[in-house]
Amino acid sequence: MKFRSSFMPRFFIVMVLGVFGLVPSAWADEVSLSLDKTEIFLGDYATLLVKIRSGKNQVSRPVLKDIPGLSVKYISVRQESYSSFTLVFNGKGVQSSKEGGRTIFEYRLTPKAKGEYLLGTDWLVVNNQTVNTEPVTIRVVDEIRKTADVFIQVEADKERVVLGEQIYLTVKWFLKKDVEGYVFNIPWMEENQMYLMKSPRLDQKRGYLSIRVNGNQEVMGEKSQVNIQGVPYAVIQFSKIIVPLKVGVISIEPMFLRCDIVTGYRKSPRSKMFDSFFSNDFFGFGQETVTESVATRSAPLEIQVDKLPVDHVPETFTGAIGQFEFNVSVEPDHVSVGDPITLAITITGTGNLPSIKDPIFPELVGVRSYEPEVTASLDEYKSDWRGEKHFRKMYVPSQPGTLEIPIIPFSYFDTRKREYVTISKGPFTLTVEEGQVLGLPTGVSVPIHLGAKPSKEIEILSEDILYIKDKLGPVRDASIKRTRKLSLIFLYIFWPLLCLIMWTLRKKQLKNRKNIFQVRRKYALKSAIGQLKKHTKNNYFEDEKFYDELMKILRNYFCDKLGLTAATALDDVARMHGENNEPDRIWKQIQNITEKIDYIRFVKKESSIDERIKLRTSVRELIIEADKKL
Repeated sequence: MKFRSSFMPRFFIVMVLGVFGLVPSAWADEVSLSLDKTEIFLGDYATLLVKIRSGKNQVSRPVLKDIPGLSVKYISVRQESYSSFTLVFNGKGVQSSKEGGRTIFEYRLTPKAKGEYLLGTDWLVVNNQTVNTEPVTIRVVDEIRKTADVFIQVEADKERVVLGEQIYLTVKWFLKKDVEGYVFNIPWMEENQMYLMKSPRLDQKRGYLSIRVNGNQEVMGEKSQVNIQGVPYAVIQFSKIIVPLKVGVISIEPMFLRCDIVTGYRKSPRSKMFDSFFSNDFFGFGQETVTESVATRSAPLEIQVDKLPVDHVPETFTGAIGQFEFNVSVEPDHVSVGDPITLAITITGTGNLPSIKDPIFPELVGVRSYEPEVTASLDEYKSDWRGEKHFRKMYVPSQPGTLEIPIIPFSYFDTRKREYVTISKGPFTLTVEEGQVLGLPTGVSVPIHLGAKPSKEIEILSEDILYIKDKLGPVRDASIKRTRKLSLIFLYIFWPLLCLIMWTLRKKQLKNRKNIFQVRRKYALKSAIGQLKKHTKNNYFEDEKFYDELMKILRNYFCDKLGLTAATALDDVARMHGENNEPDRIWKQIQNITEKIDYIRFVKKESSIDERIKLRTSVRELIIEADKKL
């Protein structure tokens, strides 16, 4: 198959409308416009070039006023420079001079419906002055030249999702014949307030080809072959993941494809012998392709985005969405004082596994605990992750007896059952025995050597210890005795005081456990500032974790401060703001920051270290200011 990312030259013939801008005499800028076509298929677009020749070093971007029925999007800007030259021909000098240069701004005009649209005389503003132009009519036709040789489809893995659940879209391009040129326009890949878009991880073991869509975007497609009713088709497909940002209906608008399919070959005309000898057709037996231009569109799709149910939300729900299994193990179940006990929690399944928070491990009386260790074995599967996530926490008992680990729950939203599911494991009962005291057993005779010769055997009876010296040794100062007395007094005061402090802290801890929300609310700011310091210390500037961790800190703050769930925290803040019907500067800052972070995360936009530092500072200031109001 001949696969090219651009049209044949004849499809690039620009319909230059000429210098149809009337240049005001008050300023020296020269403005000209060109439009590549005045008849557009519905779903296609036209390219408008605004060319400005000016003596200024910098030319500001022209402003296009609203054009009813047409969507105008700025694409790019480029510079063209000129120079002076002299051409000598037959001994005579012919001088042609072009000095300075011009700036060319590119815009894309996309029609919203079929019909005729008039570009009037005052829709263009250059350098704060209106440029009067000749009116131009653009005709939009809804003519689709369908053919069984080429068609396109878009498929979604889910028709109904909840907020926070991702959607996997697959675009398929079916071809029965070769293609020489194409224009692929996908409206839903442009910026949208209903969702964010990202690309799935590519399999490095497979080969991909580049497909250009929407004029200047590039996607990586995979080629395969299928049989449809016994007819072989080449299939080029690529995928995108969209993340819903709002509750409602996501409209996947029809894609538009215009291409030239090869229908046959013909002998190319030869006008000159040397032209045909040095042309590629000479070696191709004088053949050139015969093409037919076709246009087609895909069927539209609608995806319903629901809010997570607010009724019967488990207290242990932390934002897990998907289908999961939950297992807990405690080993060993019979230990001695000082021996470690490992509590292992495993979450297995498909869903948003990377964003699942650490489960709430129980606090045990008379037991030392350590920070949990988190490991994961995950594979990206379409819009979800599947695999396992492991949490291991170590406990060390400090007193003998029976140790009971209470029930450990895990809650998630099941996307198939469309309801919350809670899995509980436990309780677990362990036996802790008195630890062994290292020492010598009673009734053992130990030979004591003094110098080079053995003296005599000393028998150790019960717990008596006999110290033997062959010399008196140095006499201790009386100050040593005073120091020992002070040390004993210190110990007698220190330990009761320490026990009193520990008892007070324990009492406070038990009180806090009865009202976890108040504790989280009280320490929300302190926790967020601490996480930001850790974020700075870990130096995520060159790491993909930078924006993920920053969004996690912001979301966790509002979860703790307002008692919200992780999956809907920022959306709930927006809802509370909307119920007040008052303009809130803090909410606007939250909205701007979260949209900026999500855009960079999923579109994979490059950002400098200075921009990242500035963004992190903005998040810190926002959290501090929000804490004063909340």
